[in-house]
Amino acid sequence: KGPFPIHIKLETGMNRLGFDEKDLPELIARIQDSDTIFIKSVFSHLAASEDPNHDDFSDVQISRFKENSAKITSAFYYPILRHI
Repeated sequence: KGPFPIHIKLETGMNRLGFDEKDLPELIARIQDSDTIFIKSVFSHLAASEDPNHDDFSDVQISRFKENSAKITSAFYYPILRHI
């Protein structure tokens, strides 16, 4: 058996679940040091994507997701899926 795939949720503005930007260095280091897990995907949820009145906030969330997911994907040699 190989390492176990994990899916990482990023906090981008819903303020419910997910890793904050400040937690990413430690998260990355712990996963890099592990031989039992690997990152299958990084994801987040938009707080109000169904409401056009909140498009500006959705844009902020997407920007945060792109920035923070890039910090993770660039730290590993294998491909990691990203979805929001």
